[in-house]
Amino acid sequence: MKRLIVLGASLAVTAAVSAQSLVVSVKNREQQKEDAVAYYALPKNYVEVSVIAKKTVRKVGPFAGATRRLFGKDPKVSGDSELWSIENVTMVRKSEPDANQQYKVYAPFTSNACLVSLSSSGVISGVNSASAVALPDGKCMKRGCCSAVAEVEPVFVSNYRYKEVDEPEQEANDSVVVVKKKPELTDAEFVYEEINRLRKMKMDILLQDAEVLQDRGVSAYMEEIEKTEAELYALFDGKEASFMVRKTFVFYPDKEGNIEVFRFSEREGFSDNGEPVLATVNRRYSGIKQDAAENSKSGFVYRQPAVVSVEIKQGKKSFCSESMEVAQLGSLMKLPAGLFDKSDFKAEFDVETGALIKLSK
Repeated sequence: MKRLIVLGASLAVTAAVSAQSLVVSVKNREQQKEDAVAYYALPKNYVEVSVIAKKTVRKVGPFAGATRRLFGKDPKVSGDSELWSIENVTMVRKSEPDANQQYKVYAPFTSNACLVSLSSSGVISGVNSASAVALPDGKCMKRGCCSAVAEVEPVFVSNYRYKEVDEPEQEANDSVVVVKKKPELTDAEFVYEEINRLRKMKMDILLQDAEVLQDRGVSAYMEEIEKTEAELYALFDGKEASFMVRKTFVFYPDKEGNIEVFRFSEREGFSDNGEPVLATVNRRYSGIKQDAAENSKSGFVYRQPAVVSVEIKQGKKSFCSESMEVAQLGSLMKLPAGLFDKSDFKAEFDVETGALIKLSK
């Protein structure tokens, strides 16, 4: 009886050692006798393009038509307009699991092939190696996400009021300047006289003794005069204001050649009516080709990424260019699954590109 037990144990060990590890695509519907010990994905790269554009808004003053008659020169702003320009473009390569490159691993409990390390997103980072590295979570939408606008539209003075000389006296609150207006003056002529009055006040202050000019109260009063004068003169000269618009776009470098990232117009900014801004992808190095078809010998599939140059441009104008590794433009490679059955081999993979970083014991 004891002999039969020993013989049975011997057969069990022999069966476990002879069992082969297997790695197949999740698309492979072949039924296995046992459940897969692990599932993993290869990474796929996308590129985030961050764009900072400047929007300049110009507004014509309400008294622009009287500027030449009263001041002897044309107004700075002769009509309402918007002008956009791209100030800065940067790009960053990022990764996500590739839905078309997912695999399942079958391995006996005696094999190190069942010790598969994964990132938090399910991308393979190692075999028989505790080297799991998390991929950054989330990405922007493909069309203009993460926009942040700090907008300051030109607004003409609204706290300046006047009344006719024959109107009854009214109390003026702190936010409104009430000035008497002569009936024979047009609005433009009245504001013109006010500008001249303020300029005379400044001159009178500047002609005072040095000690008077150094007084803080006088300095603050002078600043208020200059501020009011500038606001009033803008009613003739017009106003201009600039602010920055920041947007992020995403594209996948799945092919060589030109890929449209977004459209931009000098008149409308980020608009579908604008001229295309393209990412030009050129392959510089593809790596070694290896047959990794599903009907080939089983193995741990990984990537040998291609090295490409990526340039962001609009027409002949180039905004930025970078060299980067792109997983999906490279080659699929394999490590034999049986390599880990009877050895202490360790494999580490780059979770960003799927490349083999190190194979060691």
